[in-house]
Amino acid sequence: MHKVLVTARIFGHVSDMAYNIFKTKGIEVAPNPYKGKGLSEDQLIELIPGVHGLLTGVDEVSEKFIQAADDLKVISKFGAGVDNIDVDAATDKGIIVTRAPGTNSDSVADMAFALLFAAARKVVYAYDQIRSGEWPLMLSTELWSKTLGIIGIGQIGKRVALRAKGFNMKVLASEIAPDEDFFNEQGIERVDLSRLLEESDFITIHTPLTDETRNLIDRKELEKMKPTAFLVNTARGGIVNEDALYDALISDTIAGAAFDVLEEEPPRDRKLIGLDNFIVTPHISAFTKEAIGNMERLSAQNLIDVLEGNTPPHVVNPQVLNLK
Repeated sequence: MHKVLVTARIFGHVSDMAYNIFKTKGIEVAPNPYKGKGLSEDQLIELIPGVHGLLTGVDEVSEKFIQAADDLKVISKFGAGVDNIDVDAATDKGIIVTRAPGTNSDSVADMAFALLFAAARKVVYAYDQIRSGEWPLMLSTELWSKTLGIIGIGQIGKRVALRAKGFNMKVLASEIAPDEDFFNEQGIERVDLSRLLEESDFITIHTPLTDETRNLIDRKELEKMKPTAFLVNTARGGIVNEDALYDALISDTIAGAAFDVLEEEPPRDRKLIGLDNFIVTPHISAFTKEAIGNMERLSAQNLIDVLEGNTPPHVVNPQVLNLK
């Protein structure tokens, strides 16, 4: 009998569907005494003996953990980004890593627009003022007919672009390998990052965190933005240099920012959170009933496929397949 460990905190919260699939397939779910909480490296190592499949969310799947996982055959990411998994270490050990792209694209795109509106219309600041007994008069910014810059226009970025068309926005996009048909059909202009920063009224980030994109938005990039512009990040913490962002916000280099992701979650350094022109939510862009259901189905099926000797559709390290 195969055994799997589930550490993705919200897995199974929408329904019992995925757990029922494991049961039907004769797969045992290893007990997780830390269910609903993030796991440290030592806690993961403590739970991994005898486990053949790991279904994980944002827990750090380190080289040390992978070296301790002698029975592990597959790591299934509950989501699309695998920056929290040491894929090279998994590959060296012959462990297949899978992911679940596209399952939360609409939810993240919705959240990006929610944050755009919240920042531009000062929704959170206005609410806080009313709660403190004030009834303020304040000016804010419209989205209608403005220019939206999208950094990274894969599945999520495309959905953001489609939403932008409903607000008559001009869309600029920075993308290494663009879908030319989509760009042409939707009238999206491909530009370099420098021009996107200089011309956009709103900028939203939808690129993975890699060595190349870490601190992609730093001081010189923020200085290129309009002083009236807003920056939204629902991708990954670390893509924006948070110290540089803080300085840009307190000096009015840019008008505001709204993030669903931070470099450290939850943050110990709370200086950004104290600013009136910064909004942050606790990495919840993908947490809708619809997205969670989609992620549960695909991440569970990816894991089952590997354990049953089949090739899942979304393998991160396909070179492992050739070694088996």
